[in-house]
Amino acid sequence: MNRNQVIQIKKKAAFISLLMGLIMFVGKITAYYITGSSAILSDAIESVVHIMATGLTLYSIILSTVPADRNHLYGHGNIEYFSAGAEGLLIVIAALTIIYFAVIDLIEGPQLQKLDTGVIIIGSAGLLNLFL
Repeated sequence: MNRNQVIQIKKKAAFISLLMGLIMFVGKITAYYITGSSAILSDAIESVVHIMATGLTLYSIILSTVPADRNHLYGHGNIEYFSAGAEGLLIVIAALTIIYFAVIDLIEGPQLQKLDTGVIIIGSAGLLNLFL
């Protein structure tokens, strides 16, 4: 397998992961609005991190294929380090957001509803993730 084939496979994998992440996010955020569950909201927030990280990965794969130029004498491969750092920052932001909503639910008490529907939606997202 040559380099271009490997790059195309990486792009396709990243694109599929991004698409599936978007589908799962829509399902999870729908389940949150139906149920009011902080656990489901936490999972949806994690999906945002996944989507953004996958988008950055796809972008870094595309950018890393650009040949060296006058401003980037060794090529554009170092974008991967930026992508990893950005993903770490996104994880920290997601964790702080999850903590914020968890504290609100601890203080006010959760208002749960239609948990059966939420379980079906989240279970479907879990199966999709297993397939992915």
